[in-house]
Amino acid sequence: MTDIITANGSMTSTPSPISWQPSGNWIGNEGNWSSFPLRVGSPFQTFEVLISSKSTFTLLVDPIGCEPSAFTAENCPFYRGGIFNSNKSTTWQDEGSHQLLLEDNLGPRFAESPYFGLEKVSLGASNATGGPTLASQAVGTYGKNSFYNGLFGLNNQATNFTSLSNSHTSFISTLLSERLIPSLSWSYNAGAYYRSDIERDLLVDVRSITSAYSNGSTVNLLPQSILAFIDSTVSPIYLPQAACDIFAETFGLTYNSTVSLYLIDDKTHEKMVASNPNITFTLGDQSSGGPTVDIVFPYSSFDLEAVFPRVEDANWYFPLQPADNDTQYTLGRVFLQEA
Repeated sequence: MTDIITANGSMTSTPSPISWQPSGNWIGNEGNWSSFPLRVGSPFQTFEVLISSKSTFTLLVDPIGCEPSAFTAENCPFYRGGIFNSNKSTTWQDEGSHQLLLEDNLGPRFAESPYFGLEKVSLGASNATGGPTLASQAVGTYGKNSFYNGLFGLNNQATNFTSLSNSHTSFISTLLSERLIPSLSWSYNAGAYYRSDIERDLLVDVRSITSAYSNGSTVNLLPQSILAFIDSTVSPIYLPQAACDIFAETFGLTYNSTVSLYLIDDKTHEKMVASNPNITFTLGDQSSGGPTVDIVFPYSSFDLEAVFPRVEDANWYFPLQPADNDTQYTLGRVFLQEA
């Protein structure tokens, strides 16, 4: 708490920001991403989740998501960051199944109808190391692989299950209303596995994307500037097809329509790792004019491995997806490694 003297001479206190430390572990079937410890239910069930800058609620894997099948990895609960069994919680308040529109603009792959309820949610792995605990938070459970790992939502809007009269305040807005944080501002780092180090929902103008090699040659990877959302819910970057074609030609990528990934064979992988070209995103906050900032990524930022059940056999891939239209232009979690 920070004490502030107001204009009339009275004393008021401003709460300090909350620092939610990552677990130190890496999860995901579309690359390795820094996870965050979360406890849900009574008694607590523990999870490692990823961060969604778009979601207004917490989304956890249901036990049916790890039932034996051809698409279920061995030790599935571990790889998916834990599974939530609402039947084992005494504080679960059922809200029924509702259609999830979290990433519907990115296509049918993300279509889900999670089972929702209100539940106790606590940041951190224990009372000693964790953050606050809030009751009656919106929690959804799902079984498909559309989102392989659980998600914790940082969007401050309310979750509306059926109507505005059935809305539930988001976790971050509840923190503010209970004076546990000073504002709705937040920051997030996705982690950079290739550096072994341990965001926000933004619309930015991507002026250009270029790649530079050690021999001095430069390639323009984006034919024209675009407006794109920064969204940590998904791994890849979604760009116009024309840009994807240039990326594919430049970096030796092959699009596999069966798994919807730009795959990289071992020979090309070794070549690109050895040459390690930089990829520079030039961003602005308006469509023309004004200041810009360059964010430089080493090739290793995009040197990811997809594993089962995303693919049958582990394979190198480049986290790029062709967008169907301009509403899908997205800078996903991979972008937040250096941004």
